[in-house]
Amino acid sequence: APKDAKVLSKPFHLRDLVAEVDRMLAA
Repeated sequence: APKDAKVLSKPFHLRDLVAEVDRMLAA
């Protein structure tokens, strides 16, 4: 997915990663 590619292609903080995972799990 393009969204996943964007997330993986840019540096991100662990907090952002955790928030993203939490959002996916809650979906």
